[in-house]
Amino acid sequence: MTEKGYRGGLTSNGCSWGFAGESVKGLGTNASTANNDGGGGGGERRGGGACEGQGGGGGAGYATNGTKGSIETTGDGGYAGAPYGFSDLSKIIFGSGGGGPTVSPDSKGGDGGGIIFIAASNISVTGSILADGGRGTGTSNNAYGGGGSGGAILLKGISISLGNLLVNASNGTGGILTGTASGGNGSVGRIRLDFLSSTGSTNPISGYNTTEVYAKEGNFTSQVFDAGAVVNWSSIIWTNATPVNTNLSIYYRTSADNITFTSWIQVS
Repeated sequence: MTEKGYRGGLTSNGCSWGFAGESVKGLGTNASTANNDGGGGGGERRGGGACEGQGGGGGAGYATNGTKGSIETTGDGGYAGAPYGFSDLSKIIFGSGGGGPTVSPDSKGGDGGGIIFIAASNISVTGSILADGGRGTGTSNNAYGGGGSGGAILLKGISISLGNLLVNASNGTGGILTGTASGGNGSVGRIRLDFLSSTGSTNPISGYNTTEVYAKEGNFTSQVFDAGAVVNWSSIIWTNATPVNTNLSIYYRTSADNITFTSWIQVS
């Protein structure tokens, strides 16, 4: 899911700003300011009769702020995107796009990281789980785009073996033009882990952890079973698989008219 989130901003056409990166509130316009929540601002190029100076795109925000793009001689670098979303990933949102640079052929801001959600009894990572942001691009002697932010990863399991830095929602870096008009870096993404036991590490460190993998308790009320006549129910049969360290209690109640019921009675 690397670079599968919100899209990076495009380069400008002429002496103007690049386009801000896409964010949770939609596509960015050609402006040096950040795009509402997250998207990095576009670099600005100023000049009189001829275009002078150039600016790199701003880095996208997500878990933290991105960083501002730099300039050549005049103009302005794209402003950094701001944090947005939820640290507990109660709502899971894509990483945002970096800002586009000033006039720079085939250049753009990096795309944000995508979303990964895995729920299983046991999770063992031997390869990699990646929702990284993309790098801003540019061409020689021109400005570069800002980096996209990392995406979102939520892993839910009784036992989670992460390995060493195999689970990443890393930031996309801004494209680098030595000494001038480089793109700003994007923010890292967000990671949440729900587990009873866990080993290993992630990048960034998971911002929210819980051991409540499943609900601690719950009730299921069956449909009414109507015999169609007055009868004495003598038994209840229930087939289930009860996991370790859990229990199941069964209650019943009766009614003669399907309107007024007795209190709940526990099956002994």
